[in-house]
Amino acid sequence: MKTPIIGITTSSSLKTSESNHVEFENTYVRSVEEAGASVIRIDPVPLTQHEAQEIVDGLDGLLLSGGRDAHPKYFLSKEEIEQLGGEDIILRENNFVLDEDRDLCEIPLINAALGRIPIFGICRGAQMLNVVLGGKLVMDIRTEVRHKPIDEKSPDADTLPSAKHDVTVGSGSLIAEIMGNGVHTVNSRHHQGFREEQTAESLTVAAVSSDGIVEAVESRVYPWVLAVQWHPERMEDAYIFEPSRKLFAAFVEAAARH
Repeated sequence: MKTPIIGITTSSSLKTSESNHVEFENTYVRSVEEAGASVIRIDPVPLTQHEAQEIVDGLDGLLLSGGRDAHPKYFLSKEEIEQLGGEDIILRENNFVLDEDRDLCEIPLINAALGRIPIFGICRGAQMLNVVLGGKLVMDIRTEVRHKPIDEKSPDADTLPSAKHDVTVGSGSLIAEIMGNGVHTVNSRHHQGFREEQTAESLTVAAVSSDGIVEAVESRVYPWVLAVQWHPERMEDAYIFEPSRKLFAAFVEAAARH
C-alpha cells in the first residue's frame, strides 16, 4: 500500500506564534504521520477554485484542522444578519475570533475535495464542512445552548487537560465501525458548533452530546467524509487521544486506497 499524502489546513496564528506552530506539529502532524501518511501543510491564504483544485490534485486526503471561527456571512443570509442587528453586533455579542483568510482557503478546498479524496474534519473543520454544505452554526454554545462541560478546566491552557463530556455514537455509522458505538468521553475546546436541525442535508449526524450539540457527522453523498467536534489529536487528553488513534488510522487507510 502506498504512503498517502495528507494536506492539513493551518491557522494564521501559526505565522505569529512559535508555541502554536510547535503544538500544530506535535498534534495534527504527528497524529497523521504516526498513522502512516506524509503531510503537506496548507497555508491559510485565499484560493481561487482553480488553485484549490490544483492542491487537491496532489493529495490523497484532506484534514481540516481546528482553529478560529467561520465568518457568519457564510452561514447567515443578509436578512438574518440585519435581523440580528448587523455584522458588527453579531461578531461582538457572540465572541467571534475570525481567520478570514482561512475561510477563503478552506471553502474552495472543501468544494474541490468533496467526492475526490477522503476528508477528515476536526472541531472548526466539522463546522466548516457543515457550512460549505449548506448548514448553519450555533454562534456561541455557552450562551445559546448553555453547553457546560463536566470538567471546568480552562480550554485555553494548551498544556493542560481539556474540559470533557460524554457523547453518544450511533450504531451503523462509520465512526461506530472505527471506535465503537455507545457512550464515549471526549474533550471540549470550542465555543461554536451546530445542532441536528442545523446540519446540512447531505450530512448524517453520527454522534451527539446530551445538550444537543452535534459531535460527529458523515456524508450521505460522498465517500469517506467524517468530521468530529472534539480534538482527537491532543495527547494531553489521553481519555480520547488513545481511542481516537483509530480515527487517524482509518482516515489514512482510506487515503491510501484513493
